[in-house]
Amino acid sequence: MFLLEVVSSQLIYRLTLVALSSVVVLTLASQFGQYLYLELTTHFRLQYVLVAIVCALLFTVLQAWKFVPIAVLCAALNAVYLLPYLFKTPGVVLGAQASPPAAVRVLHANVLKNNRNYKAVLDLVNRSNA
Repeated sequence: MFLLEVVSSQLIYRLTLVALSSVVVLTLASQFGQYLYLELTTHFRLQYVLVAIVCALLFTVLQAWKFVPIAVLCAALNAVYLLPYLFKTPGVVLGAQASPPAAVRVLHANVLKNNRNYKAVLDLVNRSNA
């Protein structure tokens, strides 16, 4: 029974360490979001925060104090990007007067690239008042 508890706590420790390492690497990669493929890592900041908080709690329970600040720092760094979305009031723009929504007309025309009848397309745009 004691051996099972030790193995399970060691397994939890290792899995938590793997999860935290993954979140740290993904958080660092998300800081370079201007690059094409690294930009994909910026879409999961909420998940990074949640995983980092769970890791911090598990490391606290396991008394692995050296990893708790890393998990908290990782959660805080990702939470900074989420704060504007948490405190945003819908429809309010600072310093702007309330104005009625503008009516927008959209024209969608599927034009074949070989078509050289430009005048017909321009007439359609002018007639539709888009």
